[in-house]
Amino acid sequence: MQLRRLWALLLLAGITTLAAAPPAMAHVVLRSSNPAEGNTISTAPSQIELIFDKNVTLPSEPITITGSDGAAWTLGTASAAGTVVTAPVQAAGASGTYRLSYLVIGDDSHPVSGAVNFQLGEGGSTLTSSSAASGWVWFLGAAVLGGIVLVFFMVRSRRSV
Repeated sequence: MQLRRLWALLLLAGITTLAAAPPAMAHVVLRSSNPAEGNTISTAPSQIELIFDKNVTLPSEPITITGSDGAAWTLGTASAAGTVVTAPVQAAGASGTYRLSYLVIGDDSHPVSGAVNFQLGEGGSTLTSSSAASGWVWFLGAAVLGGIVLVFFMVRSRRSV
């Protein structure tokens, strides 16, 4: 019985530790983009937009767009206004899969990189912004699951007394 209580206490301590340290609190997270991740667009955009959860600054050449055939799009000067990064773009290449890679610097001076994959081709949907799944959803799911397990062990240990 003492061992079960110890495990329950350790589980509770772990859940409390996770709750006190939310995921990626110090780092910038991409919230949405235009074109959006996984989106199919019928015509190439004249401008791309990245929206982050915190203010960012830009290093030189923060954005590149390349196709699966190696074609690189020409980007104008990117600008950051708070959490929004925009850059004019001229498409190069035919229909296909493209990868928009980015590098930004958060207020905490940590560089954050990532990529958005999209399709260019006929019959695609129009450009829309899409919010990225938040780390909080996964955190809350883990906390609820941990709480259920904790309650299960506590109820079970009381029944065995």
